[in-house]
Amino acid sequence: MPTAALIMPSWQQTAITETVTRFRAALDESARLWPGLVVDYWLIDDGANNEVLASIETLRAKDPVHIHYISLSRHFGFDAAVQAGLANITADLYLIADLDQPHEDLLPQLLSNHFDAGAEVVGVTMPGQNHALRLSPPVHWYHYALLTAAARSALLKVATKEGFSLELIDWIGFRQRYLVWPATPTAGMPVPWRHWLRIGALTLAVFGIVALVMGQLVLGLLLLNLAQLLVWLSGVHRRGRPRPVMYVVRGIFR
Repeated sequence: MPTAALIMPSWQQTAITETVTRFRAALDESARLWPGLVVDYWLIDDGANNEVLASIETLRAKDPVHIHYISLSRHFGFDAAVQAGLANITADLYLIADLDQPHEDLLPQLLSNHFDAGAEVVGVTMPGQNHALRLSPPVHWYHYALLTAAARSALLKVATKEGFSLELIDWIGFRQRYLVWPATPTAGMPVPWRHWLRIGALTLAVFGIVALVMGQLVLGLLLLNLAQLLVWLSGVHRRGRPRPVMYVVRGIFR
């Protein structure tokens, strides 16, 4: 049975000890389904304040065999913290979890989709929000995810050319499955402002066509040009091209 590394970026979390405890309980239960599964817990200090860092060090002191952390030189963001984990941790499976939005029930589902369904990449998606106006493909979200070692290597290889982003997971192929996000979208989920821009673009386009039909050539062309601008700002033409991120490691505590 393989080893799994649970990567948990940490910045300003206030209940980090409780959340990690919940994650461990869920994964300990999963170990009964897949005997021999060994999980290492990796907290990524993403420029955390002293209180958060103290909580991380306390957790590690209680179980130095299974709890480790990587300290970054400052706050770089969730994607960069995950990149630091993927690049510096050796495991057979890589799990990603968001301490800001704890859903420990997703962790066993990630493993099940790998062990029972053969998925090499597992993420989450939110039907309904992702298909707004059908102007872009569904947006997958990887703040909860599973990657095999092969998928992780492919992701890091692509990132050397494109700049790392979790959105690149959509590009690398492999057998993929997606869970439905179990809660109302909150901060950190795929941003809804893109969809509002598309709604605005559609509205302007409708009024622009109406103006042209009514003989208001200048007004119609102006509205249609504004609609085109909103579509451009929404990123539809880029089809979700990721923004590169970076990180600088201050220390690795295995």
